[in-house]
Amino acid sequence: MDNSTLTHGISDSHRLDALSADQTAARMQGQSSDVARDKLNRARGLAHEAIDRVASGAAGLVDRVEGGRQTLVDLPQRAWDYSRGTVQSHPAATVALAVLAGFAVARLIDWRR
Repeated sequence: MDNSTLTHGISDSHRLDALSADQTAARMQGQSSDVARDKLNRARGLAHEAIDRVASGAAGLVDRVEGGRQTLVDLPQRAWDYSRGTVQSHPAATVALAVLAGFAVARLIDWRR
């Protein structure tokens, strides 16, 4: 065996080692990218779930606010209807109550002077 064959054998051995190391690194890199992709997909799924929960809660809140707003919008009309019904049902008591309220307000104004 001559020197060139021995040198060529060592060179091939180094190439095989380098090739094996490159393949191992590529395999590890592929595995780490798979792990990163899995983690990214899980994070994406969790983000979508969180957005869905927030959207659902916001929709419920909008429904409640809309119901409350409608109640407030209807409140003056309901108060007017109730007052009119009370005056029609009890006219004498309503006049007496108005006189007493006027007297009380006059006393408060006079008392403050």
